[in-house]
Amino acid sequence: MAPGTYNYELSAPGLKTKNGSLELTPEVITLRDTLEVEYYKLELRFLARIDGKAVEGVEVTLGDSVKYSGADGRLDFSNLLYGNHTLHFLVPDSFNPLEEQVFGLSANHSEDIQLAPRSYLQSITIRNAWNSEALSGVLLKIDGQTLSSDYYGTTSLSLIPGAYPLSISLTRFTSVDTTLISSGEERHSFTLKQSEAEARFRVFSKGSALGGVSVVANGDTLETGSTGLATFRKLPTYTPLELEAFREGYAPYSSLSTLGADTIITLHMQLATSIETGKGRTISLYPNPVSSTLTIAGVEGTETLLISDLCGRIWINTKIQEKNARIDLSHLPSGVYLLRLQKQGILHKLLKN
Repeated sequence: MAPGTYNYELSAPGLKTKNGSLELTPEVITLRDTLEVEYYKLELRFLARIDGKAVEGVEVTLGDSVKYSGADGRLDFSNLLYGNHTLHFLVPDSFNPLEEQVFGLSANHSEDIQLAPRSYLQSITIRNAWNSEALSGVLLKIDGQTLSSDYYGTTSLSLIPGAYPLSISLTRFTSVDTTLISSGEERHSFTLKQSEAEARFRVFSKGSALGGVSVVANGDTLETGSTGLATFRKLPTYTPLELEAFREGYAPYSSLSTLGADTIITLHMQLATSIETGKGRTISLYPNPVSSTLTIAGVEGTETLLISDLCGRIWINTKIQEKNARIDLSHLPSGVYLLRLQKQGILHKLLKN
């Protein structure tokens, strides 16, 4: 370099830059100078991810220094040297944990850190209100999600604390709109009522399937096939229904039932004893053998009924007027009896189990 005056600048990472001038002469000159250390400031602001509100009380550790965010969510560390600085965080329980972060400083630095609200696992089980059986394939709509219950009637999702509108629906069941409250890890149980039920009638006689039986439910009539089956697809639920089954030569069946779910109803029809009166009419007795209640069908007007054992002892002596009279025989000992209808002139053997 030629003799003269020169300006110079000294700089190094983490040190303050220094400017000066130097007068060069033909002589050898050695320049000695000092640079001051540069200190940096790290400013952090903590915000809730969902609503952007400031989060107070976040604990941040940097080396031996511990600081807490204020009401505005801010804190800062001053007098930091050039290079990497590792920060450790301890956030309030209402937020998910925050992993440590490393900041490489070469200048003052400001940064916003978003905290995700803590979410909790919610387990939801759906059951049939009638029999508490698990319901699979149930659709649940909550927090913008559509879920489906599994084989065990269960589904799960994670939610932050709060109240969530919940819609539950399943074909042939009454939908439910309710509110699910998330305040921690919880299990929730809901029930659905079936809006219509399927009833399968299985009719037997002496252990074999019985076809040709007229089955009546809710005013509709179906006839059993050779397999003894008759299926009603859409019967109302939670309403008493009169169910009937009859076939010539068999004791009729009648009951009042309330359905709350798909069901199988098994009927065991007993042969009826038909007795010709000689006046173009038939009187039926059933069941025979009898265990408790005997039904006498087809009687017209008032009739005197006598039931005696083979020794002549009279056990029953009563008047019957109903077309389908029911006689309690539960107190009779087991054995063979004779049944008389005096007006009709009928005498018939009766077996008591």
